[in-house]
Amino acid sequence: LGWIGMKVTDTSLLGHVGTHALAASSLSDLWTSASGVFIQGRVLNIFVGNAVGAAKAGLAPWSAAGEWLQVSIWVLSAISLVVIGLWAATAPILKLFGQTDLVADAAYFSLVLMSCIPARVVFSQLSQYLSAQGIVK
Repeated sequence: LGWIGMKVTDTSLLGHVGTHALAASSLSDLWTSASGVFIQGRVLNIFVGNAVGAAKAGLAPWSAAGEWLQVSIWVLSAISLVVIGLWAATAPILKLFGQTDLVADAAYFSLVLMSCIPARVVFSQLSQYLSAQGIVK
């Protein structure tokens, strides 16, 4: 929800700057959304929920849920490096698809979004971890 709110704010503010900036951000969003799907990591909720259920039944230690969180963050950190590389290569990739006039601004916008990747990964995993335990809803 926070990511969507940020994107809506970006779009509404860039709409006042001009159509070129809005088009460049839209082009950047197309690429970053298509490649950013790899860092969503929505499976942690299931693993932590199972670990908590097993711990309540006495079948597993309570630390298993925390171990899943650590594994998830490490795996997504490795995948994030690939996504960071893809977002850093926005300009050559857009040129490969035939874009010319918006490439520089779209690449800059992707680089700015790239700085949010570590926080995005940690926040999504912590929210799933806490939600699976019923701490937050």
